[in-house]
Amino acid sequence: MERPKRPKLQRHILYLVGIITLLILAGLVLSMLGSRNTSRPVYSLLESFYSIDGYIETFEQSERLLYSYRWEADLSEDKQASYEADLKTCLARMRVYLDQMQARTTMDELRVYHDCRALNNMYPHYVLYVEEFCALMGERRRSEAIGVYYAREVLASLIQSHASAMLRDTVQSSQGAYLHAEQVTSRLWYGQLLVGLGALAVSIYFAFALWQILMPVGSLVEASQALQEQNFDIPDVRSPTRNREMLRLVDAFNHMKAALKEHNKTLELLHQTEARMLESQRLAEQAKLSSLRSQINPHFLFNTLNTIRRVAQLEKAPQTEQLILSLARIFRHSLRSKDGPVPLEDEIAATQQYFLIQNARFGQRVALHWEIDAACEPESLLVPPMILQPLVENAIRHGLEPKPEGGRIEIGVVQQGGMLCLSVADNGCGMDEDTLRYVRTGEKPPAAEHGIGLSNVYKRLHILDERNQMLIESAAGKGTRITMRLPVCYTGDGEEE
Repeated sequence: MERPKRPKLQRHILYLVGIITLLILAGLVLSMLGSRNTSRPVYSLLESFYSIDGYIETFEQSERLLYSYRWEADLSEDKQASYEADLKTCLARMRVYLDQMQARTTMDELRVYHDCRALNNMYPHYVLYVEEFCALMGERRRSEAIGVYYAREVLASLIQSHASAMLRDTVQSSQGAYLHAEQVTSRLWYGQLLVGLGALAVSIYFAFALWQILMPVGSLVEASQALQEQNFDIPDVRSPTRNREMLRLVDAFNHMKAALKEHNKTLELLHQTEARMLESQRLAEQAKLSSLRSQINPHFLFNTLNTIRRVAQLEKAPQTEQLILSLARIFRHSLRSKDGPVPLEDEIAATQQYFLIQNARFGQRVALHWEIDAACEPESLLVPPMILQPLVENAIRHGLEPKPEGGRIEIGVVQQGGMLCLSVADNGCGMDEDTLRYVRTGEKPPAAEHGIGLSNVYKRLHILDERNQMLIESAAGKGTRITMRLPVCYTGDGEEE
């Protein structure tokens, strides 16, 4: 019986997979050779440098500890225990580094080998000096300890000299390894070039074969787009090629189209049922909305304030009328600013209205001064709502009110590059370090009312835009300065610049 032939498309795929597998194996072999002949020697040298450098650094740290221990004037038991613990840690690390250096040192590099042996031989003597020095210092025999301290200086100089020489000799001996690695890398580069050229040739052949195979797929793509647009009435796809694989693919696609058409009819019935359920939910939500509309509207409070203002006007109480008018304007600004940023001009006006209310209470004790840069356009610049008034309120309540003589508030507006800088400064009581640490992170200090308004503004600025910044400077008895930096945004912009 004649054995069936493999499909042409399958043979193409098998050939390409075989060639690609060979190229991958060749690349892996070259990579392994490169790692074995270049990377490992280099990593070994780097580890040697690390061990020697770590030994030198730990030795120098031990010397600094001994020097500080020697000259410590107020030597309590805790400090003594701390110095001894640190010195023991340094000695243990020096031992670890010495073991690493010995493990990587061979007789092939005589100078490095002798330097390592010298360091290893001097280590026990250095440990004895340190232990004797610590023991004498612990027994409060400072004069004898000083003698031991100066006696170990000769040994310390030898250790430093041999460690530096070992590092220098290691660098010199590594030059040959680097030259060998460079030669191996050059040879491997030519091998990788051949692999790359082979991969390029395979890619070109694969692209040509794929172009021949995918020519009949155009009609399938068009039919698929029609199905994506829910058009199931298109005629069956016909294949212009005699390739058996493509004929099977077209036949399977036509069967799938027929199945999707039936499935679409079933979905339409399900959608009709779901639509009826959604209509029932909509009616329930509408009933809930009607119930909410019957509740108190915030505009009722605003209208009530206007009514009280008119009564004060009829009763000829101009100051009361002015205070209610200022409060109504602030409330109106708060209602209008719920939908997004507001013009800086409106924010300034609301802050001025708030100060008029406070001025009626404090009189000449509190003064407000504005410094607005001429280059700024308050009527065009947009800022988050209610960011100035809470800071002015915080300055009056916590900064100026506790002072019998009152104080002064300065508000600055300046544009620097692409940022708008708003500052509120007062010469009031200021904040201590603990309170300042809390408010700088947007938190309310415990057992205090400082930072409530600051916390609100701080959190809103960071929620609206991560580029917003709030800087707080304060000192007890010297006042507080709060600076907000916001990206410049004008009326009509699509987004902040």
